[in-house]
Amino acid sequence: MNQHDNAITTREFWDAHAATEALSPDEPPVLADLFRRYLPASTRPGRRALEIGAYPGRFLYYLATNYGYEPFGLDYCEAANALPSMFEAAGAPKLTLFHEDFLQWNTSERFDLVYSFGFIEHFNEWPGMIRRHAELVAEGGYLFLTTPYFRKLQYALHWLLDTPNLRQHNMHAMDDRAWRRILASCGFEILTCGPYGTCEFWLDVGLVGPVRGLTGRAISRLSQPLDRRLNRPNRLMSPFLVCVARRSA
Repeated sequence: MNQHDNAITTREFWDAHAATEALSPDEPPVLADLFRRYLPASTRPGRRALEIGAYPGRFLYYLATNYGYEPFGLDYCEAANALPSMFEAAGAPKLTLFHEDFLQWNTSERFDLVYSFGFIEHFNEWPGMIRRHAELVAEGGYLFLTTPYFRKLQYALHWLLDTPNLRQHNMHAMDDRAWRRILASCGFEILTCGPYGTCEFWLDVGLVGPVRGLTGRAISRLSQPLDRRLNRPNRLMSPFLVCVARRSA
């Protein structure tokens, strides 16, 4: 499989998507509790965090200002070029940007934390994407992976209301049991791996018509408070899959 066939989404898709995003320094990012739960509390200098698909930088900003990580980001959308100046304007530590295509990027550098949130499911050869993430983690370092979980009832809702967005995702990549096997073979200890959240629903309003958009927003507004109150991860309606793993020292 060549690199072009591997990617489901295009650079143009991500450039258009980036136009709707912005850095929000005052808001903890979604899934920030995973950092609080699993990352070491130490803020010793010199630790480095790399985000794959970094724009708009919410996670890197949070890690740099709350955990003392030196921030590194990789992203090939045009908007990502503004990230270093955005971090400077927000008073955050200096960000090093690799404005590269992950499929073509080569480096000998290793990082104490490597993560992506909603990245591997945009590729056909997603097991290789996981292994490429794993290769970048230093000994004793951490790997965080998350994807949406567009299966079971989530799949039905997205099929009815959000079909164009559904086509941008590889359902086969949303398989946490396979993630466990791949990362164990790469020398990682699995700290947690499975569904996350209870029943939250969202859709890409820009890709659907007004009727579907209104219906989807109504379901989203109803699901969010229920999701926060219940906090019961499950394989029927959970919105995310998450994995946190540590490379053996």
